[in-house]
Amino acid sequence: MKKVLLPLLLLGSSAMAQSTYTGNGRTGFGGVIGPGSLQISDNGTNITLNLTRGTGAFNDILVIYFDSETGGQANTNALADLADGGRSAVSGGNAGSGSEVNFPTGFTADYALAWGNFGSALFRLTTGGNNSLTFVNFDASQTTRTIAKGDIGITAPTVSFSFIGTYASGTAFRSDEALVQDISGGNPGVATINWPAFNSYPSVPLNVTLKQFSARRLAGRGVELNWRAACTGAYARFELERSTDGRNFTAIHTEKADAARCNFPFQFADAAAGSGKLFYRLKLTSDAGRVTYSSIAIIMGSGGGNLLLSLQPTVVQGNALLQVNSGRKGNLNLRIVEAGGRVLSSQRISAEAGSQSVQLNTATLRPGIYNVVVTDDSNSTMQTVRMIKE
Repeated sequence: MKKVLLPLLLLGSSAMAQSTYTGNGRTGFGGVIGPGSLQISDNGTNITLNLTRGTGAFNDILVIYFDSETGGQANTNALADLADGGRSAVSGGNAGSGSEVNFPTGFTADYALAWGNFGSALFRLTTGGNNSLTFVNFDASQTTRTIAKGDIGITAPTVSFSFIGTYASGTAFRSDEALVQDISGGNPGVATINWPAFNSYPSVPLNVTLKQFSARRLAGRGVELNWRAACTGAYARFELERSTDGRNFTAIHTEKADAARCNFPFQFADAAAGSGKLFYRLKLTSDAGRVTYSSIAIIMGSGGGNLLLSLQPTVVQGNALLQVNSGRKGNLNLRIVEAGGRVLSSQRISAEAGSQSVQLNTATLRPGIYNVVVTDDSNSTMQTVRMIKE
């Protein structure tokens, strides 16, 4: 029996499920698929795919493999239909000059859509030589494709399937551009790809919770950024941004991760940081498009000894992350103070030179306005940030 990928979503005759899947940001074939996105929707009978492309010319072929039935292909090795460019891209090889794909664990492909500037052709994956792929149907549009759910073997009232999307030439010379999954390191070309993960439709909105975010200056002019997160769902995108004024931020690193990858720490070394005062933040995007930001980590300029605080979010319901930015190593005292001046909680922090996050548990606080106060041992340095509890 086919594996159950997602909880059933009950659809009435007029209901519509919809999910959007971003490209992986890569531009190896000119930035057609990597900077783009694919929106998938269904009305219980037909599946509609809307492709938003990047700025490059659509000269190659987006291949979308569908896992929608029991059984299927665990890889492209037995597919050898080279009768035309679309069939070759699906098959993953052209007389030994193309790139094969090993599909991720839990994914066996049943159908494939070859989509290019000619339109899109849907095939059932059947093994053999030229013209062995079973042609299902064709559509001339370069941007929109409607597929009857029965055309990819879905007989249940609810539409659900998994898929991967890869971009390759008509000889299966493969790009690093893809839907969602990051296959970095340059264009694979003719190398075999072990595809890292599949995507599910409908997608489960990903809740991304930042558990820790820190920054420290390395020897010389570099800065090391570290963070940890908790994720559920298909994937999360982390964009690390840098600013010199705390207002205008530029992305310097982008990374995608599924829920399993989020169990492990993330690290990035900003070798081009320089020696001046710098501001860093993380932009977190869920697979459903929800965007949140971390608090700002501040790296003091050379010789700086200031203490600065930032809080995310400033309006809280449960926990919040306080970003403690210090120019020197030392012990600090943290207090949560209500509006009347009464200290409700206190804790001691062993601070490093750089920026580190401290989790504040606000679940027991009553709704109101509070001050989070951090001082050094001598009380000669003090910083305060306001927090509103809903």
